[in-house]
Amino acid sequence: MDQTMEVIGLLLIFAVRLGIPILLTILLAWGLKRLDAHWQAEAEEKAANPQMKRLSTARLNCWELQNCDKQRRSNCAAFRQSETPCWEVYRTDGNLRETCRNCKVFGRALALTGL
Repeated sequence: MDQTMEVIGLLLIFAVRLGIPILLTILLAWGLKRLDAHWQAEAEEKAANPQMKRLSTARLNCWELQNCDKQRRSNCAAFRQSETPCWEVYRTDGNLRETCRNCKVFGRALALTGL
């Protein structure tokens, strides 16, 4: 009887030792799959949103708003990367510059997206 209990105890410890990491891995994979599906649906919704399309076609560039001359434009990272919104070009460590937060171009983009 003692030996049977020892075997059952060892099997139980073995099941817990392997079962918990496997269960956590399965739960993590399931959660990440749900998160990915949520992000995919969000991206599809944004792509179908007519306001987002209007933002990309009717975007006002900062160098146009500030009437920058050719010399200043040639030194401007936002002008050289015109396919990217200027506030994204100047974003550092995930934060917007203070000048971008108060800029009319950024404010207009927020208004068009409804954020």
